[in-house]
Amino acid sequence: MKRLTFAVLIVAVLWFGVGFVRRALASPEQHIRWRIEHMLEAVDDGHPARIMLGFDRERYVDEGTGFDAPKLRDALLYLFLQERVKLSAELDPEDGLRIEVDEAAEPPRARVQFHCRLDELLPSGERRLWWDLSGVGDMERREGAWRFVRSRDVVQDARWR
Repeated sequence: MKRLTFAVLIVAVLWFGVGFVRRALASPEQHIRWRIEHMLEAVDDGHPARIMLGFDRERYVDEGTGFDAPKLRDALLYLFLQERVKLSAELDPEDGLRIEVDEAAEPPRARVQFHCRLDELLPSGERRLWWDLSGVGDMERREGAWRFVRSRDVVQDARWR
C-alpha cells in the first residue's frame, strides 16, 4: 500500500512539474493561443465570466462601436441567460488567428488578427452558422496574463433569426 501511495504521489508531482515547465518555456504566442482557446471553450460551455478573463476590465474598448468591458459583459450575460442558445465556437481553419508579439514594448503587446465562427447547436444535432466574426485586437501582458485592451476593424455577419 505504501508503494502504491508513493507511486501515485510521484506521478502527480511529475504531472504538475511537466505542466509547470511547459507553461514556463512556452512562447508568448502560445500563451495567447491558450488564452483564446480558453475563451472559445467558455463560449461552448456558456460561461461569460471565463470569456471576460481575456479582456482588461478597466481599459478594454472596441474602437468601432465604443463597446467597453462592462457592456461586453452585459451582452454576454444576455446572450447566455436570455437567448438560451447552445453555441460552439471555433477559429476559422484558414485565417483563424495571426499573432504578432512586441516583447520589447512596456508592457509587452501583441496584435491579434482573428476570425471566429460561432455555430448554434440545434436539438437535432445539426450545426447552423449563428455568427461569423473577424477583426483585430490589441493585447497586453500585465500581471502575467495576456488580455485584450482594444479591438478594431471588427466585421460581423450575424445570421440568427
